[in-house]
Amino acid sequence: MKRYRLLAWTPILLLASLAALTFWLDRSVKSGSPLGVRDPSNPDVIVEDFSANLFNPDGSPRYALVAHRMEHRTDEDSTALETPTLTHYMPGKAEVQVRSEQAHVSHDAKEVVFTGNVRIVRAADARSGPITVTTSQLNVFPDQDLARSDKEVTITGEHGTLKGVGLEFNNLTRQMRLRSRVRGEFKNPRSPPD
Repeated sequence: MKRYRLLAWTPILLLASLAALTFWLDRSVKSGSPLGVRDPSNPDVIVEDFSANLFNPDGSPRYALVAHRMEHRTDEDSTALETPTLTHYMPGKAEVQVRSEQAHVSHDAKEVVFTGNVRIVRAADARSGPITVTTSQLNVFPDQDLARSDKEVTITGEHGTLKGVGLEFNNLTRQMRLRSRVRGEFKNPRSPPD
């Protein structure tokens, strides 16, 4: 008879043990004991083969952001990207792509800072061939369609090269402005090839 009573109490004892363990774990995490400590400088989210898209109200694509790896850190509330590519689409205009070795996205996603071998490529359009811009750092403001750099910049097109320090690129108007120390080499498109 005692044996059957012990078997009857076994599920209750197991549930009580589980409740006690749950209570202890909860207290350990909330009290900051070593069991619940997490280094805030370590990423809380890691995504391999990251991809994000933003669409216009009519459903057409506005821009796409892809990266080999994305890491979010709670201590800075920022996002780091490895080998990112930002592609901007605009109806009736050639797409513009920004690539680099790394990028950091601000906590509100209003600014993306590209660093390490930054390359902007504007595809060819009906008026001109492709244009490539290279620099070491570029601050992109996707919602404003603006990109800025205070570093040395090289702009290469089908008819020549411009170099300078500081760049402002308005993606809506497709105008690029170099701020200082501008120099360049151009060839006449009508002259015979070398």
